[in-house]
Amino acid sequence: MKKSPDAEEEEKPRPLVFLIPKNPKKEEEEEGEEEGIVNSASIPSATKISSPKIFNAFQFIPSMSSGFDLSSLFESTRRRRGSMFTSRCSVVAIMERMEGFAKGINFRVGRVKDFKMSLKRGT
Repeated sequence: MKKSPDAEEEEKPRPLVFLIPKNPKKEEEEEGEEEGIVNSASIPSATKISSPKIFNAFQFIPSMSSGFDLSSLFESTRRRRGSMFTSRCSVVAIMERMEGFAKGINFRVGRVKDFKMSLKRGT
């Protein structure tokens, strides 16, 4: 039994439609004011929490595999490679866990800016 072309079209799922407001920033600001939420732009820069460094694909891919590292073709000086990993946990949670483990094996923890941490053997 052959179906008509109109029947096939009716069976296909229809695409979703999204309405995008003309000025979404203005609506978000108004909602925040009603709920008592403070806009991050109004917080002084001294109290803002900094975030980890953001990498683009050209920085991230070579860091995960040395075979993809093409920096020697473009840079004349060698740079020291650090260690890097990805996680679904927040930076603060990861650093707190690392501190806990380090103290458990008698290491001193020294924090350095930009979410870097140094561990030194305790005496």
